[in-house]
Amino acid sequence: MTVLDTDPRSGYFTLIHHNIPIEYSWDIDERLTAIDHRKPKHELAERKRYIVYVPESKIAAKIAALGVAFYEEWEALDKEWKDLNKKWEDFSKKWEALDKERVALYAEWVALYEERFALNKGWKDLYKKWEALRPQLTALMLEIVPDAPWDKEKGCLVVRRKGR
Repeated sequence: MTVLDTDPRSGYFTLIHHNIPIEYSWDIDERLTAIDHRKPKHELAERKRYIVYVPESKIAAKIAALGVAFYEEWEALDKEWKDLNKKWEDFSKKWEALDKERVALYAEWVALYEERFALNKGWKDLYKKWEALRPQLTALMLEIVPDAPWDKEKGCLVVRRKGR
């Protein structure tokens, strides 16, 4: 089992990340490329073997609705986070170049820090919602990929080490 050429390139997939049973991907090819470039060569085939497209019809309506809402919130928070990180990086450059104006810049830094702190709470709240679905998603993933070496205690895929 793996992602087939005939499968949609976005949707729900099993084990895109080794510790998340089912999640949504806007571009599964992007994740497969990341695995090719970032994971040890001896793990590639096994990791990809367990990434399987999950038709929406297989996902309970409640989970699907929460999943869509989750990713809509994710996209909104991700955009805000990227915009804020850009501001943060620009500010850091100003801080170094304009040390004489430190007092005025410090006020700007405080405002960005408070904005970042508030945004981080949004990520934490969103993560709690997704984690509440873990038992249902794990059960569905194991139904779809019953031979996946899933460690129930650690809640992740067990990838064999080279030579074992």
